Amino acid sequence: MGIIVWAAEPNTRKRECHVYLQEQRDDMFNKLKIVFFIGLMALIFIVGMGVAHFQLFPYQYLLGLRTSPVLEPLKNLVRYTAGSPDAIPAYIKNTALQRLLIKEVPLEKYPVSSSTYIVEAAGILHVVSTHGKFISFDLNSYERVESELPPVPMNLDKLIDSPLVGGISFAENHFRVLGVYTETDNKGKDQLYVTHHQYDDKGDCVSLAVSRLELNGEPETGDWETLFTPEPCMRTRVGQDGETQRFHIRQTTGGAMTSYGEDNILFSVGDYGFDGMIHESLSNLPESMFGKIYRLNKRTGEATVFAEGFRNPQGLYTDKEGTVWATDHGPYGGDELNIIREEDNYGWPEVTYGIEYGNKAWPHNPEQGKHEGFQKPEFVWMNAIAPTDILRLESTDSFKEWLGDLLIVSLLNRSLHRVRIGEDNRAIYSESIEIGHRIRNMQLLSNGAVALMTDGKVLIIIQDGGAVYEPESVQVKDRLEDLNRYDSFME
Repeated sequence: MGIIVWAAEPNTRKRECHVYLQEQRDDMFNKLKIVFFIGLMALIFIVGMGVAHFQLFPYQYLLGLRTSPVLEPLKNLVRYTAGSPDAIPAYIKNTALQRLLIKEVPLEKYPVSSSTYIVEAAGILHVVSTHGKFISFDLNSYERVESELPPVPMNLDKLIDSPLVGGISFAENHFRVLGVYTETDNKGKDQLYVTHHQYDDKGDCVSLAVSRLELNGEPETGDWETLFTPEPCMRTRVGQDGETQRFHIRQTTGGAMTSYGEDNILFSVGDYGFDGMIHESLSNLPESMFGKIYRLNKRTGEATVFAEGFRNPQGLYTDKEGTVWATDHGPYGGDELNIIREEDNYGWPEVTYGIEYGNKAWPHNPEQGKHEGFQKPEFVWMNAIAPTDILRLESTDSFKEWLGDLLIVSLLNRSLHRVRIGEDNRAIYSESIEIGHRIRNMQLLSNGAVALMTDGKVLIIIQDGGAVYEPESVQVKDRLEDLNRYDSFME
């Protein structure tokens, strides 16, 4: 028995020694892992700071990178690390044909919010806020100028004190400017047109209005003139509970404008949610103002229905040939590019290529996914993009690789879409160019640049960088430096 104990003790001690050594090795390995992890994080931080602050490789690549929603925060981190958001250097982004030079200018210090618009007149870029106030910048001197433009006549002060805002459900952000448009008249004066909501304090209701302001090439100007206010003036409505008073302004408001001949402009009115789902269907009723594009005589203020059957047309553009292009939001998918022809009916809410939200059938459509019996769109995005503004590049002064193409900006997929147009205005393809922001509207500037205004309070200027299949010209560096001069908008 004693022999057994004597023989077992060395084995026990060996096992204990082995366990002790293993624990020491594990402890050392864990410490090394911690040191390695800290060192790796420090290296990543140092490299990241160097890339962001000194713009080392791959800084320009990351800024121009096409990203997914997962990678977008990484891209924004590169933009803002080691610097404030008011100093984002211009960067290069390559597309299928065109090299783009892009400058982002945050306007967070100014009283702007979502649904902000931009418009240029006589070299002055005007930023129009949700509730119709102006901030102005000189595109030649890259300086802010004190704007004396009077606010858009929305009667906002009376609205704030009204029963509509206090005591009932009222979405103030839906009471807003809906669209802007400028043109030069035959006297050489710049005319600013704005579609907007307007509060009627006598009737305690809200109407849609088209107003005009004459610009003199300077911030100073005259008074607003309201050209047209269609009926009805929208009042509170009893909610589904039979008691709650709710004000009926939906996001499907339209509000786009474009020229149409010497004496007219066209402007759009969305369906305001009167699509036959929660509320009655009004777009295809001749006596209803909803879901239509109007022709407005600029001299007389007379408006007539030009085309109908729309949900939320937020982009209108008349090209040099007189073709009127329009974008329209579908329900869930089915976003449309249309050519607008007088007296045509484009089908909403009876037909759509989209379906109802929640993967439900669109109840009015006899055949899901079909668009029969009405004017068909020229192009459809089945993966919804939420298209807003539209323009056509018709000059060889800039973006020559895109000559004749349509540019369409979007909210949902945060991209600029280039649609190649062929013979007989046939849409051949759409290229999606990721910008990374919800884009509200777009303006082709007199200096040849394209300006975008986002819902995130960021003004984006895009300059021509030449064809991607050709070497970068010496002008690219100079243009990038010029774009960085827009930083003075922040001063």
